[in-house]
Amino acid sequence: MKNSLIIGIDIGGTYIKAGLFNSNGYIIEWKKISSMIEKGRDAFLKRITKIVKQFEENRTSIHPVVGVVIPGILDKKREYVIHSPNLNGWDNFYIKKSVEDTIKKKVVLENDANGAALGELWKGKGKKLSNFMLLTLGTGLGSGLIINKKLWIGEYGSASEIGHTSIVPGGIKCGCGAKGCLEMYFSSQAIKRLVKKVLKQKKKTLLRKYIPLEAASPETVYKVAKKGDEVAINIYREMSRYLGVAISNVINLLGIKNFILSGGISNAFDLFIPFVEEEVNKNLFYPFSKDFTIQKGALGNRAGATGAAYLALQAVKKRK
Repeated sequence: MKNSLIIGIDIGGTYIKAGLFNSNGYIIEWKKISSMIEKGRDAFLKRITKIVKQFEENRTSIHPVVGVVIPGILDKKREYVIHSPNLNGWDNFYIKKSVEDTIKKKVVLENDANGAALGELWKGKGKKLSNFMLLTLGTGLGSGLIINKKLWIGEYGSASEIGHTSIVPGGIKCGCGAKGCLEMYFSSQAIKRLVKKVLKQKKKTLLRKYIPLEAASPETVYKVAKKGDEVAINIYREMSRYLGVAISNVINLLGIKNFILSGGISNAFDLFIPFVEEEVNKNLFYPFSKDFTIQKGALGNRAGATGAAYLALQAVKKRK
């Protein structure tokens, strides 16, 4: 079948993850390379070109549109990056045209959390859901909102930034410049801060067996918590209070009752989800008290690229 393969690319501050998908959303080939953002835009564009050429090698059935998702705030028309804390020097970068000129293909651009939500909608836990919010739990906290099986970006194109809603007025300063943002209280940044705090308090914990940098990693805290370490467990309990309040606010405000968690910290889902659900129940308006569901995403770190491919496929269908 002509043009039966689609390229989806997920650009991060550390890695570029890219997949070659068939039109049913199954991965034919997968690549993950360092993004080298620090070397400048030209070096980055060369790496994107390299990936696309490798996918194209000995293939003639690739769609003429490539999907790309990136972290940060995009303009409403999805042509340039307004601001991205993880991509230094990319503010006001017209990335869409730059990538198109480099790879000689049309590009459809989207925020990475929105892309992950679309990925789960297409091939993950969102397939059977009409409405849900996806939260990406990692260095920061992103989110994408699906309403009636379509991505909701709001009037200005920047909707569903739950990570930058204020959960503690006047709280910890966030990288966005505001204070008290949710992502400062549930993220790998939050884990590092809380580990540092408990180690200073001289509390008895298995975390002391590790060097400070390793002790503060989400992977170590999860491993120690699974061994029954109360200090590590309490770190998740404290963070979950804030995430639970935020989710209950979404339910109360929008009536959205399905949530999908993605990103690195979601690997600790089994440990923190009881705390999150408990907090949600405490803060719900009565009619919704038993109806919400929170589940771990199915696609892992491939959700963003999968969503990018889905966007490209939809763009091709519109052109036809």
